[in-house]
Amino acid sequence: KRGRSGQPSAEPRCEIYDQKWYVISSSIGSFFAPCLIMILVYVRIYLIA
Repeated sequence: KRGRSGQPSAEPRCEIYDQKWYVISSSIGSFFAPCLIMILVYVRIYLIA
């Protein structure tokens, strides 16, 4: 596969980071933090209702 200039184009690569700190912080930030916020909001709604 060649680019416009006739040079071979670099294929984009998707790299997966398997570093333990990255996996833990990513899962906490994307799942556990919103889950905790949602639970707290529901508890507050339950207490008011």
